[in-house]
Amino acid sequence: MTQNEDLKKNVEEALLWEPLLHGTDIRVAVTDGIVTLSGTVDRFPKKFEAERVVKTLHGVKGIVEKIEVCHAEEWTALDDAVIANNAVKSLEWNWKLPKNCIRITVENGWITLDGTVQWYHEKEEAMRTLLNLDGVAGISNQLAVHSPLADSIEKRTIQRQLQKSWALHTCDILVEVNGPLVILIGAVHSIYQKEEASRIAWKTPGVDHIENKLIIKNTVQYAL
Repeated sequence: MTQNEDLKKNVEEALLWEPLLHGTDIRVAVTDGIVTLSGTVDRFPKKFEAERVVKTLHGVKGIVEKIEVCHAEEWTALDDAVIANNAVKSLEWNWKLPKNCIRITVENGWITLDGTVQWYHEKEEAMRTLLNLDGVAGISNQLAVHSPLADSIEKRTIQRQLQKSWALHTCDILVEVNGPLVILIGAVHSIYQKEEASRIAWKTPGVDHIENKLIIKNTVQYAL
């Protein structure tokens, strides 16, 4: 079995293992560690979950996501204006999010978020808030993060937090700081670990931008 075939098998098994994805029509192709997901699902959260699952797998260097959201025949399509109104209300009702900072655009069921928030967790929370809205075909999260704090960022502090993470303690990650910019250099074993390193670094007061230069090592083992 080739390395691509082995990774394809691992991806397919991981998708089948997830209860939310049972009965979905998701096809997998792999070329040099790049996983292409295609097919259809009936709700956007399933599309999101499929991508999340694949990101956790060792050996996945990148994902090309071509899954389409095709609602069931009995489902009545919602107008973009209705989706936008529901999205705005959902964000307003979420006490974890700042008010009047996030703008919503909806086109053919696809939501685009833009604006500026102060913390990265607010950017993530906005995404989570809209995941399960009816009629959503996809979400493009273009929110910028701008910290109002002028704290001096110590790279040793970020380095310690990365080493404390159960997901990253075996990874070789170097941190560089240039004003409000944090640069992550080194190697990890999955897309999930690469993104987790960014999430941890974003928690540092004063960070305005993160440049994630982490490479993903190919650690897939051949099946016997």
